[in-house]
Amino acid sequence: MSALPKCLLLEDSQADSILITRKLREVATVQLARDRASFERLLTESAFDVILLDFSLPSFTGNEAIELADKLHPKAPIILVTGSISHAAARAACRANVTDFIIKGVEYERLDVAVKNAYEKVLKEQENEKLRLQQMRDQRLEVLGNLSAGVAHDANNIFQVMTFGIDQLRKCVNAEGERVLDAMDRSTKRGAELMAQILAFARGTNGSVMKPVAIEFILTELGQMLRSGAFPNIRSTIKISPGTSKILCDQTQVQQVLSNLIINARDVLPNGGQIDITAQNILLHDHGVNALNGEFVMVSVRDNGPGVPDYILPKIFDAFVSSKPPGAGTGMGLAICKGIMEGHGGALDVKTGPAGTTFFCYFNVASNGHANEHTTEPEFDGAGRLIVIAEDDDTLRYYMQTFCETANYRVLPACNGAEALAHFRDHSDIAGLLTDKIMPAMGGMEVIQALRGQGVEFQAVLMTGYDATGPIDPGIPVLQKPFSREALLTKLKTVLTPDTSSPQSAP
Repeated sequence: MSALPKCLLLEDSQADSILITRKLREVATVQLARDRASFERLLTESAFDVILLDFSLPSFTGNEAIELADKLHPKAPIILVTGSISHAAARAACRANVTDFIIKGVEYERLDVAVKNAYEKVLKEQENEKLRLQQMRDQRLEVLGNLSAGVAHDANNIFQVMTFGIDQLRKCVNAEGERVLDAMDRSTKRGAELMAQILAFARGTNGSVMKPVAIEFILTELGQMLRSGAFPNIRSTIKISPGTSKILCDQTQVQQVLSNLIINARDVLPNGGQIDITAQNILLHDHGVNALNGEFVMVSVRDNGPGVPDYILPKIFDAFVSSKPPGAGTGMGLAICKGIMEGHGGALDVKTGPAGTTFFCYFNVASNGHANEHTTEPEFDGAGRLIVIAEDDDTLRYYMQTFCETANYRVLPACNGAEALAHFRDHSDIAGLLTDKIMPAMGGMEVIQALRGQGVEFQAVLMTGYDATGPIDPGIPVLQKPFSREALLTKLKTVLTPDTSSPQSAP
């Protein structure tokens, strides 16, 4: 046993208490109570692994002592230390958490073994409790995983309607309206990314969406947080060096990392202070524990607080380690941040002292960090090809039909799988099927499999608001909701390559 059990001894006899304490000095630490008042006070103020009770005390019976111990420390085993095993003691033991009897003057030689056995029982019960709680957490995660799949499907359909609506409105708004739509578009994408992360966390998968992101954009949003009422008496600066590259990242996770660091900085400044954030390109050579090499974007978060205590610093990124008071933090924040940074191929580092603490985040530079974002929209021409759009959401089906028809496709809409199959029975010139994965009665994969079983030649694109896992043929292109008009038409253009060797139908 790595730690000695902590015992509480209730004994009014000085001679017996000395004998018992000496007997246990190598196997336990012992605190002594001589009467009811001291016994109740110690039970209230401290936690004990094992309780030893004299069954006969003046004005405080053994039964009362057992009841009090069982009430205040119900999980601590009780060992009765008595001159004899009376019927009263036996009845009390049957009702309470009594694990053994020690006869005074006769069985003191086995007292240490009795305490060891009782403590081993405590440790075993604690381990069983940990396993039980872990099993409950696993079950909750399993329920969350099943629930989140349905929530993700419905939420992504909502995001999809918003995305299509934004695409439509861009045709008829002024410059101010464009800025509003841009903000709505960013929020919609953030919501979809958050939903993907919830689903990935619940299922234990990596749901990261890695793409080039300007660090200016991320820090601007964090600047709004710093100026909010959640940061009273906090002065802040954000400095981005000219020419700082874009970073290749999951934007939502990066914002989680930086938000956590900023909140930690605020928490060490209860009376106000300074938080400074900087971003710049940096060239590293075998840097830090991850031995980073190459060009990175370094984002630093500095506070002018008291610094990290020396006893915390070596294990600051370990799980469940926190310098905050009990109940004020879980000790998981920096561990999660470190995991996110390493998952991005970067690193998280810290320097601290009496003048403050600085956390350094090292992000991979995106290869297209300075690419021109104002690209010309590609040309889309469906060349009059006939396609079936199977989607049970009326609004989404309407938008997709509108987008495809304006791109010179002919569209047969279907609100379920059965209606999609009927279109293929009635038309021999259908070139492609755009179908939702989940629909009432018959889903998209079932429709595809039924048509393949009939020998029908066609190209398929599967849409899904879930994560793109599960029973999906790897040869079938997938559109992950929410997607834009351009993404929809690009996928159709790729899949339905016009056949120039045959006449094309008129729209």
